[in-house]
Amino acid sequence: MGQQEPPPDSSHEFRGPSFGEHHRLTPEDSIELAWRLRALAEPARVSIVSILADREDHAMTTRDLAPLIGLTEATVSHHLKQLTEAGIVDKHRDGARVLYCLNIAAVRALASVLDVCCGSGTATGPMD
Repeated sequence: MGQQEPPPDSSHEFRGPSFGEHHRLTPEDSIELAWRLRALAEPARVSIVSILADREDHAMTTRDLAPLIGLTEATVSHHLKQLTEAGIVDKHRDGARVLYCLNIAAVRALASVLDVCCGSGTATGPMD
């Protein structure tokens, strides 16, 4: 795998288009989207996002996540660090525990860009 690029400028927050609105991404938004998609290009990280999304509070500790994914806490911690750096997961301290929470706005922004709506709902040709 090639050398990983540094994370996008943290002062730029990619939100994606509004629901039902599609437009070309700015160069900054394209970088942010690529960074987040790269973080999700690992099955364990997709599993973590899925598990957090199913939780009512969207938050768990590494100790809670590890047995659900079948990985060690250290490995889960590594994956959570990647998701946190990509802005998909936020980290919060709750006393002695560290909770990892799904960043709902970031996930919705990803979904809005990946949701292709073309008239009747089926994309069959090249997109503009």
